Amino acid sequence: YFELTDTLLSSGKSYLLYQRLRERGIAYSASSNYQNLKFGSNFTLTATTHKVEEAREELLKSLQEALNPTEEEFLFAKEKLRKGELFGRESGEAEAEALGFALTVTEDEGYFTEFFEDLERATLKEFKEWVAGLKEEFLTGTLLPQTG
Repeated sequence: YFELTDTLLSSGKSYLLYQRLRERGIAYSASSNYQNLKFGSNFTLTATTHKVEEAREELLKSLQEALNPTEEEFLFAKEKLRKGELFGRESGEAEAEALGFALTVTEDEGYFTEFFEDLERATLKEFKEWVAGLKEEFLTGTLLPQTG
């Protein structure tokens, strides 16, 4: 479900972060990233900008919007994620790398072997339940250049 959130936020020019931050000139770059790790996962939103407060506000608005997609947006994100994963596993090397990640980093072979079945079974209702914690439990920070 977090990978679907990542897809809704930053998978191409038609997605939220691009539309809200890049197209409107608020940020030079904006992205989201989900990392599933053995001892915990993290989900990050980042922007490179000189309009710090405006970018922070738009990042949070984009996150809230991504956590409440329409059925059409949800199904489109599922299909985009499915196709991206298929393409990413196209070579034997890429497939071995993905399986190696599942076995060593997450220690969950199912993360790789059951990905497509899990994605197919995903529902909008379950999505909203799983990602509800992202609505409130977040930490924000700002990295600024050193001055003087």
